[in-house]
Amino acid sequence: MDAVLVTPPSEGRVPLYFKKQSPGVCFLSSYLRENGFEALVVDSYLLGLKTSETVERILDLNPLLIGLSIPDVASLRPMMEIAGSLRSSGIDSHITVGGYIPTVASQELLSSFQGIDSIIRGEGEVPLLELMSALKNKRTWENVPGISFPKGDSSVAVPLGKPVQDLDQLPFMARDDLPYVLTSGAREADISSSRGCYGQCSFCCMPPFYDASGSREWRGRSPQNILNEIEFLINHYGVYNFHFTDENFIGDNQKARTRAVEFITLFEKRCLDIQFHVSCRADDVDFELFQRLKRIGLRGVFLGLESGVQSMLDRLNKRITVQKNIKALEILDHLEIEYFPSYIMMDAFTTTAEFSENLKFLQSNNIALHPGYILQKLIVMPKTKTQYMLADQGRLLGSFWEGYSYSMDESMERLYQILSIGLRPLIDLSNTIHEKQVDNSLPRATPLLMKAKEKVSSAAINFSSEAVQYILDNGSPGTDSPFIRKLSGKAGDFTEEMCKLMGLLIEVSLNRTG
Repeated sequence: MDAVLVTPPSEGRVPLYFKKQSPGVCFLSSYLRENGFEALVVDSYLLGLKTSETVERILDLNPLLIGLSIPDVASLRPMMEIAGSLRSSGIDSHITVGGYIPTVASQELLSSFQGIDSIIRGEGEVPLLELMSALKNKRTWENVPGISFPKGDSSVAVPLGKPVQDLDQLPFMARDDLPYVLTSGAREADISSSRGCYGQCSFCCMPPFYDASGSREWRGRSPQNILNEIEFLINHYGVYNFHFTDENFIGDNQKARTRAVEFITLFEKRCLDIQFHVSCRADDVDFELFQRLKRIGLRGVFLGLESGVQSMLDRLNKRITVQKNIKALEILDHLEIEYFPSYIMMDAFTTTAEFSENLKFLQSNNIALHPGYILQKLIVMPKTKTQYMLADQGRLLGSFWEGYSYSMDESMERLYQILSIGLRPLIDLSNTIHEKQVDNSLPRATPLLMKAKEKVSSAAINFSSEAVQYILDNGSPGTDSPFIRKLSGKAGDFTEEMCKLMGLLIEVSLNRTG
């Protein structure tokens, strides 16, 4: 075996709707294969493998090269444990790591961990192929563009090469595990149709990743190339549901918009009976464009709203207004396209007044938000503008290795504790609904089910509004106060009522399919 590419193991059970292929390692695998190398993906996350099970699989394969994907801080320790266990076993394979964390923090990794031979910074196809070729042919690999490696008490970072400009030149991502996804996971195929990000959001990991990769330029595959992959997946796997994993499907300039229109025109001619989801910013939502996208199968939009409060949007450097967020919601509601808003209810500087305003935004715009989002704190990613800003102001807690955090003011911390207790039944109920939709115990979308989800969301917002108003009027209640017991009791009673409705929905669904 030439190369084994590995995703990080999960800690605990992986929900069905997160059981998907990992596009990064799948692209790398197919690129190596196209160039004559034997490559295999061990998707520990998808398959639910423990660290020890992942190590055993790698040892059985005994590859020349082992590639470990480290997309975030949470996967850092498990992957370093894998590298350490492999070295302890005596394996002499070349171990390289890649992904967001190695790209933005290569020096920190190389100075702190033994056992890894190299780091591939940025997009990995070209440098991984050059590294693989050098190892296979016993040539020096220390001059591969975009690679970093330890040297004595220091490290060497070879300057980056250029990222792939024409994405049509890349092969389709490997689909070895897609049958498992379609039967035991999310039941849809992921497609990556573009790379790059033009946003400047202070909290997001994409700007520092692409900056460290040498180019933030948005690049898109051609509509014909995307169609070819979709038809391949239909013909070979019988899949008709797709999720575009792009940070932004629409793109940032006229060329990108033209691509979207050409994509629609091409699909209109083919009359393919597919359904798909995309991600985009709120200011990308255009009535005519999304009306046409719906006609060819668009069923859902992962929408980067982040907040309904202008002061928070400004802090997050979203470069958008609340009114533009509202306009996007109005268009999607009018077109009856389901949307899944990305939302940050709290950051280090959020006040109870801002939190209350955010709740009012959700309420006034009838946003059916998963109750868990009401507890959504901004996550501090390493090397982002948010991390540096919190550090400069002395608000940053934690560490690079364990993850960063921060404290909010006393009233917000207390509110968070209250809602963590009071909303738990509603969060669990919403997770159950989603799981049953994925495993087809419940239909994906019916008027009755949509109404049920809206009721759960509305109840969560109402409970939260009651809690924040109590704090504004009376200050922070104690942990065992009558108010908290009352809030938890109301949530529990509502959840019991909704569970009965869910049972009825499941029964109706089974009768329809029986």
